[in-house]
Amino acid sequence: MDETIMGGHQPIARPGATDSWETLRTQVMEVRLRPDFPSVIDYRLKTPQAERTMLGQVRDLRLVAINGIEIELGPDRVELERENETSLVYRLHVIAAGQGIDVVLAIRISVEDASLRFEVISIRNQACPDHLVQTVAFPGQCLISVASTQAHAEFTGARMSADVSISGDVHRAVTEQMEEDPIGQDYMYGFLSADGLSAGLWSNSEHDGTTASKTGTGGAQNTRVLAVRDQVDGVTVLGLTSAPWIYNRVVQDSHGRSYTVGETDKPAMAVALAGDLNDDGVVNWQDGAIAFRHIMNNPYGSDDIPDQVARRIAMNFGSQAQNPFMTTLDNVKRVALATDGLGQSILLKGYGNEGHDSGHPDYDDIGRRMGGVQDLNALMDRGKAYGARFGVHVNVDEMFPEAKAFSEDMIRRDDKGGLCYGWNWLDQTVGIDGIYDLASGARRERFAALAREVGDRMDFVYVDVWGDGTSGEEDSWQTRQLSKILTDNGWGIGTEYASANEYDATFQHWSLDLTYGSPRDKGENSQVMRFLRNHQKDSWIGDHRAFGGAANAPLLGGYSMKDFEGWQGRNDFDAYMDNLYTCDLSTKFIQHFRIMAWYNDPINVDSVRDSTKNQGNEQIELVNDQGDRLIISRGSNEQASPAYRERTMRLNGCVVLVGDLKANDPKADKPGIETGTGEGAYLLPWVWNAKTGDLLDPDEQKLYHWNTAGGSTAWELPESWRDASTVIVYRLTDQGRSESREIPVVQGSLTLDAKPRTPYLVCRHAGQGVQMDWSGEHLVDAGFNGGERLFQSVWSVKGPGRASITKGQCANPMLRLEDSVCAVQPLTNLVPGRRYALYLGLDNRGGQVELSIEADQGGVLARNMSGPSIAKNYVKAYAHNTDAPTTDGSSYFQNAYLFFTAPKGGQTCLSLAHEGDGVAYVDDIRLVENDYDGISLDQDGHLIELTCDFENNVQGIWPFVVAGAEGVEDNRIHLAQLHEPFTQAGWTVKRMNDVLQGNWSLKVNGLTGRRALLFQTIPQNVPFAPGRHYRVSFDYQCGSDGIYALATGRGEYSGENSNLHLHPLHKALGVTAKCEFELTGDPNGGTWFGIYSTDRQPDLEGSSGSEANMAGYQDLVVDNLWITSL
Repeated sequence: MDETIMGGHQPIARPGATDSWETLRTQVMEVRLRPDFPSVIDYRLKTPQAERTMLGQVRDLRLVAINGIEIELGPDRVELERENETSLVYRLHVIAAGQGIDVVLAIRISVEDASLRFEVISIRNQACPDHLVQTVAFPGQCLISVASTQAHAEFTGARMSADVSISGDVHRAVTEQMEEDPIGQDYMYGFLSADGLSAGLWSNSEHDGTTASKTGTGGAQNTRVLAVRDQVDGVTVLGLTSAPWIYNRVVQDSHGRSYTVGETDKPAMAVALAGDLNDDGVVNWQDGAIAFRHIMNNPYGSDDIPDQVARRIAMNFGSQAQNPFMTTLDNVKRVALATDGLGQSILLKGYGNEGHDSGHPDYDDIGRRMGGVQDLNALMDRGKAYGARFGVHVNVDEMFPEAKAFSEDMIRRDDKGGLCYGWNWLDQTVGIDGIYDLASGARRERFAALAREVGDRMDFVYVDVWGDGTSGEEDSWQTRQLSKILTDNGWGIGTEYASANEYDATFQHWSLDLTYGSPRDKGENSQVMRFLRNHQKDSWIGDHRAFGGAANAPLLGGYSMKDFEGWQGRNDFDAYMDNLYTCDLSTKFIQHFRIMAWYNDPINVDSVRDSTKNQGNEQIELVNDQGDRLIISRGSNEQASPAYRERTMRLNGCVVLVGDLKANDPKADKPGIETGTGEGAYLLPWVWNAKTGDLLDPDEQKLYHWNTAGGSTAWELPESWRDASTVIVYRLTDQGRSESREIPVVQGSLTLDAKPRTPYLVCRHAGQGVQMDWSGEHLVDAGFNGGERLFQSVWSVKGPGRASITKGQCANPMLRLEDSVCAVQPLTNLVPGRRYALYLGLDNRGGQVELSIEADQGGVLARNMSGPSIAKNYVKAYAHNTDAPTTDGSSYFQNAYLFFTAPKGGQTCLSLAHEGDGVAYVDDIRLVENDYDGISLDQDGHLIELTCDFENNVQGIWPFVVAGAEGVEDNRIHLAQLHEPFTQAGWTVKRMNDVLQGNWSLKVNGLTGRRALLFQTIPQNVPFAPGRHYRVSFDYQCGSDGIYALATGRGEYSGENSNLHLHPLHKALGVTAKCEFELTGDPNGGTWFGIYSTDRQPDLEGSSGSEANMAGYQDLVVDNLWITSL
């Protein structure tokens, strides 16, 4: 073997070189390796790369590090076995007797095409059991290297930055005087280029290292690649190797207990070599990145990401069951109609226990108020038919005392033995001891319990707050262990923070939700990472120009998640669809292609420059598996120009998108950044099956048209459409395809007339599109989503008034009852003798409403009568809260109930009647089995007696409703669940019981000093008869004296209500008191009572912060309500 390696025109001496080597071959590459250590000498790529060579490990280095101890191996410690022409196995006997190391490592080095893989296939520890193999490394052992004497020698690396103003990329020329990277020599990704070749190194190391911007943990610091700089005969050599791997790990939890946790994967690294793969005449890191895709890990579920066009969150919170699972299914149907069946991905935030931030971490506790596991599985089964995928929101950091998983073993303790606290909203949480949870197998078993409930129906798990350190370190090793638990169950992974779990997650919430969080945590800000994985992940900084930097009109777009099912109070369906067609459809179209070249990035000053591309402005070139070529060009690289926000997309030479689609938003303005015109249009081909990702048959392929300004535009059709003489154009609405028109194709082109911001579908032939079945278990179209025609066919309408479908100010369909009218629909599939509760949303703006269950063999089974509504809705995640108005800028929607026993035979019907002048609105009818039987009314519908111990509540805090003390909010009032001793007084610092009797009580968490009403009864729940006297009592515990008060009143409470009467509640900390009073129904109706937050401050008894929250000094718990007529 030669004593030198030629680097450019200068020889590099190889100290310790031997006279023999082993060779591995493929059809395109030969690799020379040392026979006495798993070390690559060099690579030679055959034609068409003109016999180019890349260096491997320059020095003859034979180090192995076990548990950080470096051991040099002589030839007698290495055995070599050739498996075939493409694979060698080395067995290394690594011994350091004085340090308890006696290990045999088996390492396979194999080649395929232009890549090489180095993997540890077995680790045999021959030392005593006390000397575990915890880490493995091969210090300085580079798989690829370049020398400063080689032509165009350069390094490109990437580490995590989620800051819009800080790139995570590093580009450096390899020269004799090259500067050190001031951050460090560790990277998530690394590429070397020289002499017409480029290569990247991949590793599965779980090493924690540096980041480019400030981040949390949770896998954000997982730098797997080390750059090794060396001087050989005065020549600078830069090589890439893997960071150390963790094999076994001895860990200790916060209680001082030790555990040994085994491997996630066997250690492995790989390289892929490339010439000019993107045919631009230059070889650089981008060519290496294209080849790198053949060796990199692919996050579980990443193949499905491009088809998930309609992402969103469906929110349940605070016992309210704002979006029961069957309501979510109805919304899946609405989106399917409005998009003609595009793929959907729905995150069920609050699928368990009492909703979001309740009952963590009991993952299998499917929320009974939302419909339980039966309805959850039905949602996923039926939603799949419409191209919808589902995942759930979990927390592995924090736990609630009500959770059955909450235990002394699971609690994370601080150095003094105190509780490590977490989030406090509905209840004060305690940090999970993450090491115990992992090492004991408790976490794996809880997820297995969830898997047993949902089977193979679920698509992903979203891990909340991972990386904020509440459960401990939450480092990259723990992150990978968590990921393995999830992917072993067949679930993809999402995270909250934009920098978390780069290795395994396919989306990060703070990347998608553009206005949520700060500009310092808005997505992976790395051209290298996005080049590699744009098609695999929704992890990128999107278009939110208020943040500036990379967030101003990224050329590849970026997902923008808006929702319409309650998260952040977003409930506007039309706004959701507008955003989907403005931002997200084009982003998902692009993700069906892989990036091949990226020129002239205006943000990254070190990016590849080519003045011949797009006149020196930014341009990205992509291809798909079929060879279709997509080119995206920016109008100008000058941020002060409106053209900066304008892009042109060409598919195989045809323009498919042009202009600036993002509407001007004054809230997003940033000084010095042009707002753009907000005018753009597209005609995007859609050729993918939403369920499978496979190509659609030619006759099923379609084109989506959107024009923000409206008007007439001409488009050249794709090649496969040019044989058509005409096409059919539909307008898309939440009723599906409508307003069909036949449009001529003239010389392969099409002219479309469009209304502004209105979606259209272009098809080869006429067709019905998505067909919808709105039937339910007991009612047809319980949410009035099927339109007027369906309503008239399933409801019998009587009376001179009018019953019709209308929409609220946020495009929510509902039933409108005007003047004297009655609508009746039969109830189906009732079980004779079984108790049921039917509830529906009601907003009565005038006149009288009578709701009833009627049986032809039993008369009226249940009746609810009420006058005009008196209480606005303040439940943020509810589609009809007062910030999502019914009409006139407000909503008085509150649920009204009917409790009944199903008769033995005959037909049973639901009747919705309105009498008198005015209008009432009805929506979201739901019928569930329920054992409650605690209310009795007279023949006029007035209350005789009511008892409520909250044990059988269908949803919400019935018979109360949430008032406006917090405004429209995710209110800090819910039904608390018993879990002794942890929810009760006497456990650690806890001074008050969360549950007074039975398993459930009504709890107010820390809403002191508000000088406002917290919750109240309303006439449709508690119909006090005019002039009748009542006695009312309830049990309570109150954390401090006078911080809450009994309130009585009549009519709408406005905050200035002169009829409000307050009676402060005395302190009852850890002991149960009784509040008893009498009231008389007002002659004009509208009498109510409730709980008021006074201006008195709580007595924290010297405590503060989370400890005071846990103790209960600021809380109120209510139970055993009893109302009786006197």
